[in-house]
Amino acid sequence: MVGIDEILQESRVDLTLPPQALNQVIAHYDTVLSSAAGSGSRSTAYYGRGRARMLMRQFLEAIADFDAAIELDPTDVRAHFDRLWTLMRIGRFTEVVKDCDGIIKRFPTSIAVFMVRAAAFYHMHHYEKSIDDYCLVIALSSKTNNVVFNLHGGTIHQAAVVAYQNRAKVYELLGERELALADLERARRCA
Repeated sequence: MVGIDEILQESRVDLTLPPQALNQVIAHYDTVLSSAAGSGSRSTAYYGRGRARMLMRQFLEAIADFDAAIELDPTDVRAHFDRLWTLMRIGRFTEVVKDCDGIIKRFPTSIAVFMVRAAAFYHMHHYEKSIDDYCLVIALSSKTNNVVFNLHGGTIHQAAVVAYQNRAKVYELLGERELALADLERARRCA
């Protein structure tokens, strides 16, 4: 079993950790936050504690920690993305879109942010906006070999593959069967 020091040293706060290890991570960062003076170490501690809380499904507490980390270090991409995913998990899609809009202003070619915003639009039933964002993901991914992690399948796919598959689902909902089938074929060819 991996010890708490190895977890913290290697930033291994992930889904493979048992709850007791996550509780140790939270306790560790509580101690760091009660004594840390520098904003960098505090930002890292808030992020680490937020990540552990997110994995323990303590979503509101995790969001508060990610907010604190972002306030101390607005460039902390990990905190921004974990905040987005946590907001998605609890169905706060309007906030996800607002946050994505802010991130896109700073990083207008961020494929992952467009992917997250497209998913939020989908859940809000704003299907046309979702399609628009999936189109942007496809266009941006054609310029790079960017990949995204597909959380549902546990495998890594090119962003375009995931965007085509997700856009096909939206087209199917809209009754656009031909467009959906064409996107599934495009996804198959990209994979």
